[in-house]
Amino acid sequence: MTQQQTAGGDVRLAGISKTYGPFTAVHPLDLTVPQGSFFALLGASGCGKTTTLRMIAGLEEATTGTVHLGGRTSPTCPRTSGRSTPSSRATPSSRTWTSPRTWPSDSAGAASSR
Repeated sequence: MTQQQTAGGDVRLAGISKTYGPFTAVHPLDLTVPQGSFFALLGASGCGKTTTLRMIAGLEEATTGTVHLGGRTSPTCPRTSGRSTPSSRATPSSRTWTSPRTWPSDSAGAASSR
């Protein structure tokens, strides 16, 4: 397997980092989580656990590096209002919420044009 490939449904972080001005929230990180495995990010308060998960989810754009989900590079998420919107099919008794950003968009697993 080459550096650019990742197996099936693995989550692979390749050199991701996140900075806010002079502050480094996540130092460069390389991590592979094999498909079907359970993992946890452990660390002190403020060490970058949530920021890392937000980059994996596409809610934060990494300053450097890439996130690969299931063999595909995760697209960056355009900044939204940060709020979910109610589904048009939602009724007062059963609220369903849809995220303003869902990835991957193709349920069949076909390669996307992104």
